[in-house]
Amino acid sequence: MFSCLCVRVFVVTTLAIFLTLIDTGQGQWIRACATEENFANRTCCPVPEGSTEACGGVGRGVCDYISPSDEGVYQPVLDLYQYDERTKWPSKFWNYGCVCERPFTGQDCGQCDFGFYGAECTEKKRIIRRNIEDLSVTDRERFFTYLNWAKGNISDFVVATTARWAMYDTDGDFQSHYVNVSVYDYFIWIHYYANMKAKHENESAALMFNHHSSNFLFWHRVFLLRFERALQKLSGDWDFAVPYWNWAGMHGNCSVCTDDFFGESDVNGTLSTSPHFRQWPQVCGDSKNYDKSETKICNPNTATNPIVRLPGQETEKDLPTREDVALTLSVPNYDTPHYDVYSDCSFRNVLGGNGYPFNGQSVFERFGRRFMHGQVHRFLGGVMN
Repeated sequence: MFSCLCVRVFVVTTLAIFLTLIDTGQGQWIRACATEENFANRTCCPVPEGSTEACGGVGRGVCDYISPSDEGVYQPVLDLYQYDERTKWPSKFWNYGCVCERPFTGQDCGQCDFGFYGAECTEKKRIIRRNIEDLSVTDRERFFTYLNWAKGNISDFVVATTARWAMYDTDGDFQSHYVNVSVYDYFIWIHYYANMKAKHENESAALMFNHHSSNFLFWHRVFLLRFERALQKLSGDWDFAVPYWNWAGMHGNCSVCTDDFFGESDVNGTLSTSPHFRQWPQVCGDSKNYDKSETKICNPNTATNPIVRLPGQETEKDLPTREDVALTLSVPNYDTPHYDVYSDCSFRNVLGGNGYPFNGQSVFERFGRRFMHGQVHRFLGGVMN
């Protein structure tokens, strides 16, 4: 069991910050809004398909003022990172957007909220996730087919390749800073964009809000749901559920690193010739270089190098154990001040596996290795882009 010196703390004060990058319609740039006119008017209220009114009109959504996503945010965080374009989202891009009535959602209120389906979003449905190793060959191949479709089809969203403040120096040619992207690469980019080190006034601080803060679980949960919905929409298979991989207790065995799943790799990390993903390039693989840039953001269309995967060959030789999972689940507090990698007695920080969550003791000091989420990443090795 987990023992700690701190008192129980249940209030999560940084939940709002950056969560809207993926959770609400205002979190991304739909193609219709990436125009000089929209930026000049600071408005993103597109007309959904099948409607003649912005945001769909009464009964679906209206164009209204969007409150910045800073309610309840831990104030020192806002003070430190007020210059980052992702804080007070989306106020550094626009102030008016679609406010959707449940069960509608999306940047134009043209989609169904999670759990709702059908043309009018009136059908409720619960889908069941399964372990990918328990899927039939047919279901597994269907999943891989959907992934390849997502890689080859253009998203409804565009992505930025320039920091917001630098766009002002281009004589209003805002559209030149946005590029089309595939459905799959859009989600890679969103994860990269939210994961970029938060911008300080004079430096790039080592804090990533979708990992090193209270948002960690919430952000990735919504990210998964949106990715799943994108695959459902692309395939027309509204019963599809993204499978999971249960890695606990496998030690050094990557059971999905075979040609039946995501591909076997050689000693250099090159995938074999048979899997679906050998020809996929890395996306935003140079993220550290982009973090140091003052103006540029990753352009996913410049990807060139192939995916590299080195399970158990780099810094971590094993996956987390079942005992590691039990220890994590025994942590009494979801999160504690200051809601970062130094949070003591924090379930979120223990699960993240890269911080100092054991009464000021780091996971390296306690275990001599990374832990849980961080350990799985390092075990798989190579690139995760």
